Amino acid sequence: MMRGWGVTATIAYNAISGCSRNAIETIENYKGTGGSIDISNNHLDLPAAGVPWPTTSTPNGIVAGWFFAGSNAISPEHNVPFHVTENRITWGGPSSFGIFANTEGVTIAENRISFSDGKWGIMVVSPNGVLTENEVRGHGQAAFFLYNYAAVAPGVYPDGNTLKCNDASSFNSSLADLVIQGTGNTVIGLGGYDPPIIAAPGNTLVNAACEGQAD
Repeated sequence: MMRGWGVTATIAYNAISGCSRNAIETIENYKGTGGSIDISNNHLDLPAAGVPWPTTSTPNGIVAGWFFAGSNAISPEHNVPFHVTENRITWGGPSSFGIFANTEGVTIAENRISFSDGKWGIMVVSPNGVLTENEVRGHGQAAFFLYNYAAVAPGVYPDGNTLKCNDASSFNSSLADLVIQGTGNTVIGLGGYDPPIIAAPGNTLVNAACEGQAD
């Protein structure tokens, strides 16, 4: 767990197993005079069951951004840049997720997530992020979920995000491979998702070619 003020941090090349809540948690980090947080190249192996606090959704891989003061995710005075890249996450818990982000402008790229049973691979609740070339395998509710979190974080909506060349082709979803509850989001490369894609009105789906995916 990391919380601070004006933090510039790199969390990288760790191997974490058996964590009962969040393997990597970086929340409530205030910008201060600057700061940025990079989470990369970690290997996380989660157990099937965790401690159901402060929510029942545990154990989880990476939690980034804001939780207790959720609306700070869209505050230029408070929010720091986050980059979550090239992590490997595996688990088998039915109430778990791989990556959760509530931080405007987050970059989530080239992560590999695999689970035998779970909720969501990658959930983003904040605006203007970039999710590219992530792969989610296994079985769960949804591989990628842009979730309306405004009831918890007033004013924060999953709008204006770009999803490019992500891959859920080896994922078996009980809801959908991709669920979008915000607006103004752009999805580039649809070959990585089995239909249907559940998307609210006002989003753009572009059936462009991605390397290694069918059009």
